[in-house]
Amino acid sequence: MNKKGQTLIFFVLLIPVFVTLMAVIVDVGVMRYTYQNTKSIVSDGIRMYLKDKDIATLKEVLEDNGLEKEEYVIKEEDAKVLVTVHTKAEAIFGQIIGFSSYDIDISLVGFEENEEIIIRKEEVS
Repeated sequence: MNKKGQTLIFFVLLIPVFVTLMAVIVDVGVMRYTYQNTKSIVSDGIRMYLKDKDIATLKEVLEDNGLEKEEYVIKEEDAKVLVTVHTKAEAIFGQIIGFSSYDIDISLVGFEENEEIIIRKEEVS
């Protein structure tokens, strides 16, 4: 019995599975990178705001790091600042199945407590 033909068929059938798995890994990596990068930008902006107490500083940090005015909302209340960002991560392999981009939503609140800056995640509504 010739086992080489069976192995070839098995290998050919597994190629689409491997390509799909790699595509998912790449797109998830792009989404994760965009999420972490945006979260870091927002955290830095909140820290600068809490040091200077100037909303213009926060806006400047966000915009200098690539966020558009339409992508974020800033709310100030009771010595706290809430920054909500809705941005997109460009799809690489997702375009094959019809996704041009993935939505990224981040909502962080920052405040000072006992002379420490606290930044935590808020539920996006």
